[in-house]
Amino acid sequence: MIRILLLLVLDHVRHQPFRAFLTVVGVAIGVSAWLAIRLANGAVYQSFEDSVASVVGKASITLSCGSGGMDESTIEEIQRFPGVQSAQPVLKIESMIQEGPSTGHTLVIWGVDLLDYEGLRPSGDSANAITDNQWKQVFSPQTVFLGEEFAGELGLREGQTLTVTSQG
Repeated sequence: MIRILLLLVLDHVRHQPFRAFLTVVGVAIGVSAWLAIRLANGAVYQSFEDSVASVVGKASITLSCGSGGMDESTIEEIQRFPGVQSAQPVLKIESMIQEGPSTGHTLVIWGVDLLDYEGLRPSGDSANAITDNQWKQVFSPQTVFLGEEFAGELGLREGQTLTVTSQG
């Protein structure tokens, strides 16, 4: 079976070398594009996890309830469980950009529910400590963190606003 397949491939390469070359190049470009997107998404997600970990500490257990979300009473129950130091929800919201050059594009927003952030303090060494004013700015309900490259694609600079809509 392998021998027959190899003969067919070699026959194709011998009779149409340019077409065979373009096929290989096309597959290579497709695989590299997929890999680049996968790596970029992984880097964005890791950056978010690192940001959350620097504020609330590293989570040892993660619970997920799918698209329906988790009832707030479940989080309160988890917080009362012996041995749990802290339980904080993380929100994932799919939204759509409503203005600018990327109007209509989907944007996934990851957010930490900080209604009770007063009890939270950043973990880490004093070299990474932030001032009280920076702390308030970081946890303002109007603050969103975008990667520098992504903000550039949207034409945004620090302090500008971004209008998005979401369902749910």
